[in-house]
Amino acid sequence: MDNEYFYRFRPIEFRYEDKDGKPIKKCVSEELRNQEIALCTVSENNDPMDGLMSIYWEGDAVLWKNLIKHYALCLFDNLIKLPLYGNDVSFSITDVKISLTPEDFRNVEIKNLFETYLANVLTNKNINFLKDILIKLHKVNQSTMKGLLGIFQEDFSYEFSKVIYQSEFSKFYRFPKFKTKDKSSIFYFLENEDELNLESISNVIGNIEMSSILIQRKENKEVIPISKENYINITLLFHNYYIKACNRFVFPIHYLASFSKHYSNITMWGHYASGHRGICLVFKKDKHLKLTTRQKLPFKEVIYEDKAIEMNFFTSLAALSLYKIDKYWLEDGNSFSKYEGISVYDSDSFRDDYWSRFNRKTQTKTESWSSEQEVRVVFSNHWGPEIEYAARIKQYDFDCLDGIIFGIKTPDKVKIDIISVVENILKERRDTRNFNFYQAEIDLEKYKMKYFKLNISLND
Repeated sequence: MDNEYFYRFRPIEFRYEDKDGKPIKKCVSEELRNQEIALCTVSENNDPMDGLMSIYWEGDAVLWKNLIKHYALCLFDNLIKLPLYGNDVSFSITDVKISLTPEDFRNVEIKNLFETYLANVLTNKNINFLKDILIKLHKVNQSTMKGLLGIFQEDFSYEFSKVIYQSEFSKFYRFPKFKTKDKSSIFYFLENEDELNLESISNVIGNIEMSSILIQRKENKEVIPISKENYINITLLFHNYYIKACNRFVFPIHYLASFSKHYSNITMWGHYASGHRGICLVFKKDKHLKLTTRQKLPFKEVIYEDKAIEMNFFTSLAALSLYKIDKYWLEDGNSFSKYEGISVYDSDSFRDDYWSRFNRKTQTKTESWSSEQEVRVVFSNHWGPEIEYAARIKQYDFDCLDGIIFGIKTPDKVKIDIISVVENILKERRDTRNFNFYQAEIDLEKYKMKYFKLNISLND
């Protein structure tokens, strides 16, 4: 039977939040009645390493300078909005718009203010140290990039505080007057290393970053209370959010629903079916899961490997138009990037490789989960906004469902409710097929689950 079907374990009941954040409890019979299948995000899934991706930055002087300009742009966009946040709205990763360009500032005064701010950033001595460090390193991983940006975060915020207090917007801000320190010693440390040791750099980064945060908090406690999390997160910790936003930007968000190639794993019944009190839906094996909207979600077999997908951020800007890539990433005045991997954007090979990596990301888990033999359906809104949970509940075509296996501890009341639900669905659809019900039991010889078919006919 295993080779003919895909299996989806379901708990007796589960909880989720509606669009207003209100908790909702739903029982499995209600989910069955509505023929619902909920698509979850990777973070809602059970494996924190699911689809793990490791981005890095590798490029030439033009790309590094444009990265600094882009970081300043994203930071400015959130700093200028600080008065709008108040105490009730929390700054989050979704507020960091990696696709942002200066052209997106529609207000002329804001646009002019940014240009002044950017000019100050690019002439800031410490920030130029940062640019020189990045050029020297050539290739930078996530932790080092986050650490370096963290060290120089106060310099970016300092330039904003200077600009804002000299503008007409100063009346809206109770903004700290940041003090910055000469960071040439960090550059000296890097420049005099015969062989750059990223581990030792990371240790230096961690110590300096934390001391900078504590000093700034202490010096500005009369201006901005520690409880004002938005101020702290944007002025001092923005680098953390920026790195996470870069990760999310490289590939679009995807949503998934999990199935298995077999039903007999005792552990899976315990984990996913309320300790054997739930059920297992038996779906006909096909290339796609058909939805009532006539949409088809492809089944993808999960790949199990202990290896993260690596992507160079500079060659992974597929969400941007070629115009924006050229103008804001590959060009700097009359200078153009000569990095060898950067000319690929307008090519079939780039597109094929990009989507191949995306597909691999959506169907990769670590080796430790291999016993589950998972297959999954995947849905992506490409680079659209994140979809709320309630809007990710799809309705599958009931023709896809062949039967239901009851767990060894499924309560009789739940069994009766489910049989009644199926009977009503069949009547409404005028479906005369023989729907299959099974009862799970333990195979003591093989120490796994087996089942026997129940003599239940709903069309007599």
